[in-house]
Amino acid sequence: MFLTRSSSFLEFLPTNFAGDIPEPSDNSFFYRVFNLNIETANQVVNTPYLQAMKRGELDPQYYGCLTVLDSYYCYNAVDTLNSLLCKVDQSKYPGLYALIKANLDSYKRYNATFLQDWHIRQSDNVTPTDTMRNYAKHEQNVMCYSDPIYTLVAYIPCYFLWPWFSQKIIESSGYHPGVYDNWFRGNYYGEDSYKSAWKLGNFIEEWEQQGNSFNETKASEIYRTSMQYELAVFTEAFNPSSMAGIVKK
Repeated sequence: MFLTRSSSFLEFLPTNFAGDIPEPSDNSFFYRVFNLNIETANQVVNTPYLQAMKRGELDPQYYGCLTVLDSYYCYNAVDTLNSLLCKVDQSKYPGLYALIKANLDSYKRYNATFLQDWHIRQSDNVTPTDTMRNYAKHEQNVMCYSDPIYTLVAYIPCYFLWPWFSQKIIESSGYHPGVYDNWFRGNYYGEDSYKSAWKLGNFIEEWEQQGNSFNETKASEIYRTSMQYELAVFTEAFNPSSMAGIVKK
């Protein structure tokens, strides 16, 4: 399994909730909020970490350190999504419940890779950077203090930004990633790599159209914060002095 948190959660959705997943419209919240953060997205593409991966020159130590740090984020995502699921009345909001549970089950499967391949059992085995700790805390705070729909907004960059920057890099000149080719292509493998993100975007559109409460200003700020953390994570990943994520014995 490729080490990418953008891994699809669609297979965990109930059959009656999966269905076709069209691309959200240009004027959807999904694309409007991404376009508001396009500068941040482009900055992620141009981080020294990803550009070194693109050239096949990234020090494996940097890749390993970020993978360890990412395990901290992903183990915390399971805790956040578990708590979020408890806040949703399944009988009243079956679609929302199914979408949260699918995300949860997907992270659980992904996290098994950290134990099997990297021997990291839980988040307490990792000393996170302040950025990674605060990123996980951001999503936890949204879960604790906001309606459940906003936590889904906070996770959209995980599912959309990663395939987006990978496509940009794969299709750019000078793409010679060597051993990192599988990582980029694990993130972007054609249109299907965007469908988990599209599912979240389409659900938010339907949520609004059904008259459910959704403050776009608040949602945009939550999304912007997640994007800024993504940029900070990849920016710091090329600086060995900030790579504090070490596995504890």
